[in-house]
Formats: sequence, C-alpha cells, structure tokens
Amino acid sequence: MTPEYTDVSCRYFSGPGTGNTESVMEMVERRAAELSILDILVATCSGATAYRALKKLSPERRVTAVTHVTGFVKPDHQEL
Repeated sequence: MTPEYTDVSCRYFSGPGTGNTESVMEMVERRAAELSILDILVATCSGATAYRALKKLSPERRVTAVTHVTGFVKPDHQEL
C-alpha cells in the first residue's frame, strides 16, 4: 500500500528579523488559499506583525494576534 502524502514548499531564512515578515505573509496567503483557511493566528509583541498581516492577507482572512504574558519583560508590563 502506497502512503498518502502531500509535498508543500518551505522557506528557510538565513536569520531572524522583521525583514522576513513580508515573505512569510506571502507564503501564508498562498497556503491559506490552497486549503481554504480563513482564520490566521500571528504572534506579535507590538502589534506590528498583526498589522502587516492585515495589510498583506486577503480581506476574507480573519487575523488573531497573540502575545506573551504580561510581565514577560518586567513586572506588570504589557507590551501589546
């Protein structure tokens, strides 16, 4: 019996940083369209990634932004 599988493309970046965000959003949009995904979850500390997702992704996509816990950087501080 031959196993079922799907080949998907992947991008590897030479380093971290906000310079990768546009390219990531292009891939997110492409894959979401292929799979009819409407809900997109993004991680953000300042809201900038969520804003870029809203600008780059199709208007039909629903973007939810999450951040880490209050107090991660310093006590009682919320970055978002």
